[in-house]
Amino acid sequence: TWLATEHGKSPEARFVLGPWLEHANEPGMVKDAVTSWLATEHGKSLEASHVLGPWLEHANAPQVVRDAVITWLATEHGKSPEARFVLGRWLEHANEPGMVKDAVSSWLATEHGKSPEARFVLGPWLEHANEPGMVKDVVTSWLATEHGKSLEASHVLGPWLEHANAPQVVRDAVITWLATEHGKS
Repeated sequence: TWLATEHGKSPEARFVLGPWLEHANEPGMVKDAVTSWLATEHGKSLEASHVLGPWLEHANAPQVVRDAVITWLATEHGKSPEARFVLGRWLEHANEPGMVKDAVSSWLATEHGKSPEARFVLGPWLEHANEPGMVKDVVTSWLATEHGKSLEASHVLGPWLEHANAPQVVRDAVITWLATEHGKS
């Protein structure tokens, strides 16, 4: 009933919608509240990632928020660090990677493509898009940094090896990673 009041249309509703989606296992109960909230100016706010991401991950109905995802990614937030939550979850759960291809490419072309958080977009892209060539340069550059020696590199190396059909591209990175404590555990 709280969501049916004016509070359900407030920016603070994200603090109820996101956790509900993550923990209640009943997304249908808040579907109308989610779509109504996203249809307001809040759907274009940075904070919308706190509703879009959980919906994509837990509701098993990405088409419900498809237009909101397109709109949100087209704002300046599509290049924000938070975009990784929307891009990665869309790739993992929507079975429509082509819809976010340009957004993925744009996001990876920013400083975020060099950050540790890039793994949240690179891994899902490699696993679900069937276009490893699009991110090949980003993957090799990312692995050539300190990130290639981190435990998190497994989230990029594994998907590349499983889906890219080009193990030679990451051969040196695999050898380097295996020489770290992570490859010995």
